[in-house]
Amino acid sequence: MINTKLGSNSTLSAIRRQTGAGSLLPFMKMYLRHRTTLPWSRMHEEIATDYNQIGSDNPLRLVMAAPDGYGKTTMTTFALVLWALAYKHCRCIAIGSHTRTAAGELLRSVDHELRTNQMLRTDFPHLAALQRGSGSSGSRASPPRDIYVRGVARLTTFGPTSSLGEITFEGSPPDLIILDGFEANPEENENPNGGKSAKLKRHIHREILSRYTGASVIVLGTLTHANSLIDRLLKPNQSSMWTQRFYQAVDSYPANFDLWFAWAKHLRVDRTQAQHYFDTHREQLLDGVEVLWPKHEPFEQMMSLRALHGWEWFDRNRQGAPLGGSWRTCSPNGAVIQPRSGGTEKPYILDHAGYRRDWSHHSAGVNPKVVLRIEDDSPPQGRTVPISQIAEDAGTAF
Repeated sequence: MINTKLGSNSTLSAIRRQTGAGSLLPFMKMYLRHRTTLPWSRMHEEIATDYNQIGSDNPLRLVMAAPDGYGKTTMTTFALVLWALAYKHCRCIAIGSHTRTAAGELLRSVDHELRTNQMLRTDFPHLAALQRGSGSSGSRASPPRDIYVRGVARLTTFGPTSSLGEITFEGSPPDLIILDGFEANPEENENPNGGKSAKLKRHIHREILSRYTGASVIVLGTLTHANSLIDRLLKPNQSSMWTQRFYQAVDSYPANFDLWFAWAKHLRVDRTQAQHYFDTHREQLLDGVEVLWPKHEPFEQMMSLRALHGWEWFDRNRQGAPLGGSWRTCSPNGAVIQPRSGGTEKPYILDHAGYRRDWSHHSAGVNPKVVLRIEDDSPPQGRTVPISQIAEDAGTAF
């Protein structure tokens, strides 16, 4: 094992640099151990392979959706930027968010790391030659808008209304463009035919992809609302323009999910009872379960969230599965909204756990919701929900 502690030995420094040069994940383990305390998930390994294109003659065009808290920003807008600077893969890096101030907040963590990570500064002396521009309010205390690594690269920020044409470094246009949280309020844009998200998508295609053909462009966020920017970029008809990465917290549900309803009933009464039930039925409860990042969020922890917040919240915030969203075409088992027989009844959803759900609406007739209830005509591939759970869940705004 390589000793990663700071030292003046030039041989040790060279070994560390060589170890981190090949790919982003070794670099993170070597230089950013304080931000990488857990084992990698499948998502991190796949994205790291994608990021190997950065700085090559084959620019990356990537759109990625994953649940909040799963390391998208840490790996991309933080670690990838530092890796690209350390090994001089990029000359002009532009970070965009829903406002330039928000983008500055993303840049703030990079700025802090460049100034405080002594191992980085020792092994890559050029990173010590920093010039930090003033923040959005003109004060150094506010989020930075620009960071210059003298003679090496420029990091800058922009928002949806900014002009990338004004961003250069020693005559070079941006060669890495990261859009992190580029859409401010995706819940306002669920109109399938238009809205701000459709304009943002056109802006990205016309003002970024078409003009900066040599730049790598990465768009990341959560798929929590249908027809949001991320949802539009993940649609199958966009696959020729983008490498599409879509991740759900749960890859595979247990064979007998009914047991989790019984567990949730105990949970609502007494957590000690729920823990005893889990310990007693652990093997059956977890039979067939596969989650994206078990060391970060095990299945039982996610089921606590489901029991607390309901299915609709869980589908949006852990499964990237809003009603009408692209998850149905991206999901491993091809779950889809299916119309009922007869033609006059409302459609239903067969979810990843195998349960049939009715698609109904709030009394205002605006916001869709999903409720779980027993149906006599449930298809063979769908399991009905236990009556005890129906009494608790039916009619609530899940």
